[in-house]
Amino acid sequence: MYHTDKEIFERQKENLHILDLQLAQNRFGIEEIADLLPGVFHLNRMEDVSIQFVNKIGEQYIGLSYQEMIEWGERHIIEHYHPTTQDVIIPQVFEFGKNSDENKVMGYSQLVRRDKDQDYEGFIGFTKVSKELNSFVIVENQVSVFGDLSN
Repeated sequence: MYHTDKEIFERQKENLHILDLQLAQNRFGIEEIADLLPGVFHLNRMEDVSIQFVNKIGEQYIGLSYQEMIEWGERHIIEHYHPTTQDVIIPQVFEFGKNSDENKVMGYSQLVRRDKDQDYEGFIGFTKVSKELNSFVIVENQVSVFGDLSN
């Protein structure tokens, strides 16, 4: 059975709601479920969008542990995210967090690279506000894997 991009997007939104609910109710720890999700999963603080947690897929893609990403701080964003993502998408996510209820999900596309010597790759991201965790709950997938996701 194949799924359309729209169905995949809707499923990602539903998954974020389920994930946030499970985390808020302490049914699972982040580490227990983060690596079961397709794509890059991370939590970012609502105050400054800094990294709180990244799953293994995200660590492998960037080549840093989430602890190293925390230590790198803004340098991680500057080296790995395209300037348009830094100047447009991140401020939009920030604004979304200020004005959003927990039932909304924001979708966006962005460009990310593994390191400064490589080309940027397209990602589709979905962000949800978790007031319980005081975080943005984010799932991102490389555009190149959407064919696989449709299966």
